[in-house]
Amino acid sequence: MFFTTEECYKELYTWLKAKPTSIQIGTFGIYAGILDTGKSMHEIGGKYASSTHKLLDEFCKSQTKIDILVGVAPYRSCKGKEHCEDCYKTYGKQIMRLLKHAENWPKCTWRFKEELHLKCTIFNYLDNSKNRILGGGRNFTDSDWADISFELPKDLTEPIQKYFTEQWDKGLPVTEENLTKYVVSSFEKVFATK
Repeated sequence: MFFTTEECYKELYTWLKAKPTSIQIGTFGIYAGILDTGKSMHEIGGKYASSTHKLLDEFCKSQTKIDILVGVAPYRSCKGKEHCEDCYKTYGKQIMRLLKHAENWPKCTWRFKEELHLKCTIFNYLDNSKNRILGGGRNFTDSDWADISFELPKDLTEPIQKYFTEQWDKGLPVTEENLTKYVVSSFEKVFATK
């Protein structure tokens, strides 16, 4: 059981040393120090250094296939059915940040899906009996809010991998075109019944 991001990532580094053939990450949102402008706060260092950024870099250095499925929230206005320019700009920046993360780690295959709150990291090995899954409530970020992550028992490996694949297949590739269509569609849903 892991109560902090540091403990959790330390365990994932151990799993990485065993040379997985693929890694699958499910998370609601992601933040690894990349802003909506593409600027890396991690590069500044100090208090801005991101352990999630460092972990993704290590994943990408390996010869491992990496799939990242990110849950995104629909647009919401603080004014309900009334337009709020600040909410719309903030939402656009959040979505753009996802694109910039994908551009920063092009070795990973990125998808996004609305109505996804899945939080797991799956390590697959040549010997399927060695596959491992980290689950719990922790998103793939540096947050250390009170939360717990834990390795799931072996008997859950197959059904969770199947569930991840089902959700992956429903997701869309993280591209500027797909994200733009998503933002417009999400915005239209809020104001369609106005």
